[in-house]
Amino acid sequence: MVGVALFVRLPFLFGEHYPAPGPDSPAYLKTADDLVHFEYHEFAFFTPGYPFFIAVLQLLPGRPEDAVTIAQHLLGAGVVVAILAVAWRYFGKPAALIASGLAALTPILVAHEHAILADFLFGTVVFAGAIALAEAARRGRMAFGLLILTGVLFGIATWVKPAGQALVLAAPLAMAFATRDLRRAVRRSAVVILVMGATISPWIIRNATY
Repeated sequence: MVGVALFVRLPFLFGEHYPAPGPDSPAYLKTADDLVHFEYHEFAFFTPGYPFFIAVLQLLPGRPEDAVTIAQHLLGAGVVVAILAVAWRYFGKPAALIASGLAALTPILVAHEHAILADFLFGTVVFAGAIALAEAARRGRMAFGLLILTGVLFGIATWVKPAGQALVLAAPLAMAFATRDLRRAVRRSAVVILVMGATISPWIIRNATY
């Protein structure tokens, strides 16, 4: 399936890539450039998660627009593999092949990968957090590390897009269904929420300061 995903994305890996229409994509690139030169301003509009992702790739040779687009397409192929593995584990081989096949071939995912916008990276991190949370709910008592990982990933998602704040509800809902035990659900949800809060606390402090 990874071969199919890479084959579909292959034409989009070559040539020059450009910012998406609208003001957001150039603003992300400008903020990333500021981060590289240690000039991130207190009045910057965006949370710095996606600009930081761009800034890291900007250190590579070539145009940052090309590096970001290629990295996101390769990450998209990785998402297809993750869908295959996760769906196989939870729903069986037929569902895994169908889900990963759709993800590999759909032009919607490819279009989001191709845009220099935070949406694809945000969705990828949320997906990773959801996998960790589902596995934590499945494993029961041996899940403390996974709960911490879930909180970190949901926190990173919030750094990428502030809409990630809504993920504070994910663990309570998942644990309520998985455990059917109020105390266990509260304890496990608290771990995720506290770690998530700690992860995004620098941004909360920044907003309270400026």
